Amino acid sequence: HSAEDRKTRTCRTCHIYNAHQKYKYRAILPLVVLFCLGIGYLCYKPLFNYFQKAMTEADKFASFLINNNQLLMDTESKLVGFVMFAVVMAVFAMTAAGVSLLNYLIFKLKL
Repeated sequence: HSAEDRKTRTCRTCHIYNAHQKYKYRAILPLVVLFCLGIGYLCYKPLFNYFQKAMTEADKFASFLINNNQLLMDTESKLVGFVMFAVVMAVFAMTAAGVSLLNYLIFKLKL
């Protein structure tokens, strides 16, 4: 083991070094959350369009129903709610994964 390796191992167990890692984590954490929110915002419109096309195809398939206009209105309102829920859950999952990755990089790998 070289002197540099010993110094690196010693630094990684130092209280001051670990406090610096906590400050780094606290500084980067809001950026991770904002990044995930931005991804969710950018994905909302394409997801909404995709689900809208899927619902249109489902409406065409179910066109034999008597009151198709009511079905269309019901599916449209449910679609908006579903897409919003899906985007919120995706952003939540991405944020949780991003925070876990940040935690791993800073506190486990000591980057």
